[in-house]
Formats: sequence, structure tokens, C-alpha cells
Amino acid sequence: MREDLHQGETETLAIAEAMAGDWFILDVRAPGEFAQGAVPDALNLPLLNDEERHLIGILYKQEGPAKAVDQGYLFLEKKVEALKKALIEIVAKGPVAVMCARGGMRSLVMTRFAHSLGLGVRQIEGGYKAYRNWVLGQLDELEMRQPILLFGQTGIGKTLLLRQLPNHLDLEGLAQHRGSLFGGLGLRPSTQKNFEARLVQALRALDLSAPVFIEGESRKIGPINLPPKLWKIMQAAPMIQVQAPLATRVQRTIEEYVTAQQPYQARLRSMIERLKAHFGKKGVEELLDFFDQGDYSRCFARILTEYYDPKYDHGVELSRVFAQVDCTDLEVAAREILRLSKNQTFL
Repeated sequence: MREDLHQGETETLAIAEAMAGDWFILDVRAPGEFAQGAVPDALNLPLLNDEERHLIGILYKQEGPAKAVDQGYLFLEKKVEALKKALIEIVAKGPVAVMCARGGMRSLVMTRFAHSLGLGVRQIEGGYKAYRNWVLGQLDELEMRQPILLFGQTGIGKTLLLRQLPNHLDLEGLAQHRGSLFGGLGLRPSTQKNFEARLVQALRALDLSAPVFIEGESRKIGPINLPPKLWKIMQAAPMIQVQAPLATRVQRTIEEYVTAQQPYQARLRSMIERLKAHFGKKGVEELLDFFDQGDYSRCFARILTEYYDPKYDHGVELSRVFAQVDCTDLEVAAREILRLSKNQTFL
């Protein structure tokens, strides 16, 4: 590999242009950086792995930039053929824009290396930092003319109902957390940065001038904080209260947390143990007995009615509820919600 790839210039691309166009984003940061925050659907092709990046950072501080650059090329020399093969395959998919942390040396090296192979890629100005600022700007400028919140007790099936509706915003899906005590079971909760990136992507795919259906959430979904502007919109949005019999709620809870999560039953059991502060030692022992005997209906009926329902009843803002809909049948409920949304007056 030529050792002057980090010098000179190349054709760049502003982040707004990259997000507006049909660009395939190639992120050359280390895997650890990429995992913390990245453009949705971007491909990670690290120029340096996490250990190599760490070692070069130490070398830069202790011996200066020249030594660090030399060591970087030594690391890259072993990867030339693999990088070449990967770049050729990626460019075949469409126009490619290369991103690193700040639009500096790593993306410049990869872009110029691609050019040396006759591959016409572009370097993203400002890198991931510019993208992150763009995401925050999009969230700060968010406007939603007709938001409608679906609000209801735990286990009712709000997320299932939401997915029956057009133009919906699935915040729990974006956060990869269901927002309850058991909410992370079987999921890998998103980082804050990745949640916000996926949120912007989802918002840009919606018609924000039409009714947007959102599940009523608290300010936090698991480890995720909702952005201030979105939270402000949700706090003022009209609400539809969805309802269902306890038997339906219990069955949907069992389907989601037991039937669909068989590999995680030991973890689910340990989560029930954490309810001791609410139910007391004897109460939790009874819940665990039901669970261990496979009597999930009695176990989750008590958890829903004695733990979750009081929290829900305390948090309902009836002044914002303009309709109530039974969602025992999700398809029927979705049709009714669409009918109601057409007659709702928005300020």
C-alpha cells in the first residue's frame, strides 16, 4: 500500500447531501466506535480494529504523529487484499460515501485507496461527528401536525395494534426495548445515539402532515431517553385509550414473554424475583411457584393487576383522551382508530 494516501485531497460530500441521496455509507471506524453510534444500514469496514486504534493513539501521544502514521501503514499492509476485495464488492452495489470519525485521515486513506483501484467513491465531510450533529438538528426541528397516542394498560397489545396502522412510529422497536420491567428480554437495547439515528430515519419515512400514530410512552424506554422535542409533542398529543379484557392481556403477555422467549426463561424468572420490594418475600415466592409449575396465567395476572395497573391508573391523563377502543380484535380496532383519526380536530 502506498504510504502517501493520508496526504492530498479527494472529492468530498456534505452530510446533508449524503443523507438526501441514494448513497451507500461505508464506515471505516473501529468496531467499538461503530457499535456506539452509526448511520442506519451503513457497512462497517474498519481501517483499524479497536486494539490497533488504541495502540496508535498511545504511539501518537508518546512519539508523535509521524510514528503513529508509519505504524498505521504497517497494520494496513496486512489488510490490502481483503480491503481491495471488499471495496470492489461494495462499489458494485451503488454509489459509495466513506465516513470516519471526523472526516479525517482514515476516510481519506480509504477513499484514495479506492481511487487507486479505479473505484469512484466520495469522502464524507466531517465524518460521523457531522452526521451526529445533523441527527440532533433534525430532532430539534421536528414538527408533527397530527400526532395521536395509543395509551393503555400493560399487556393490551399496543405495539401489535400500532403495527396494524399506517404512518406509525414504533419507538419501542427503535429502542429495542419494550419499556417495562421485562422489556429487554430477548432484545439487545439500542444505544442512545443509534436510537436517535434510527428515529430520524423513521421520521423521514413518515408523512408528518398526516396522522402519526405513536404508542404512549414514558420519557424513558429502558435505557433510552426520548428527545426533548418529540417528548414535548407527545405530552400535548390527543390520545386514544385502548382496552381489552384481563384474559386477553394475560394471554398476550404470555405469548410475548414466555412462548416467544423460551431461551430466556431463567432470566425471566430472575426478573420476577426483583418484584420482592412490591409483593414482599411471600408474594414473590407465590409468583415463582406459579411460574415454575407452568401456571403462567395466574402468575402474570397478578403481576399485571397488582404491579402494572396501579402505575397505569396513576399516569392516565383523561383530559387528552378523545376516544376509547377495544383491541381484543386487533384488525377491528385498527379500522376503528383510522375512522376516529379522520374525525379528530387538531389544534
